[in-house]
Amino acid sequence: MQDDDNKQPIIIKKKKGGHAGHHGGSWKVAFADFVTSMMAFFLVMWLMVQPEDVKEHIAGYFQDPTGYKAGGYKSILKGKGNSVVDLNYKNSLIQNRNRKKKEEQMRQTLQKMGRQIQGKLEKMPGFRAVQDQIEVEMTAEGLRIQLVDRTGNPFFASGSADLLPHTK
Repeated sequence: MQDDDNKQPIIIKKKKGGHAGHHGGSWKVAFADFVTSMMAFFLVMWLMVQPEDVKEHIAGYFQDPTGYKAGGYKSILKGKGNSVVDLNYKNSLIQNRNRKKKEEQMRQTLQKMGRQIQGKLEKMPGFRAVQDQIEVEMTAEGLRIQLVDRTGNPFFASGSADLLPHTK
């Protein structure tokens, strides 16, 4: 038999499962770097769509920051001192006015075309038979011409793309 002195004790190590320890705040630094880089990216994208004179103005600031002192930005325009923001606002107002003017011209042209179409339709023989089924009107989207079946006289044969005689 063996001596009790020669026996080694049995050591059992039990690991507790669960959440790993605290990871520190390094993720916060990485997130802050990411947010900063995204902000820089969006600023660059915004600058890319600015008018050429605004780009030149901003480039001038970065080439000679001492030229832009306590008085604020130098004026891009001659005369009154206008900031870049004022210039962008004025440009957008002018573009908006021009767009509205073009839209009004287009609307008038479409109205004129609608009247011409209506006049030519009225001159066609047999138009009186389907007059209440054709609508020519101006909408917010533009000129709308609708063929509507109101009287039970369809324009087409049932299940077919062939025009009926009274429609022709």
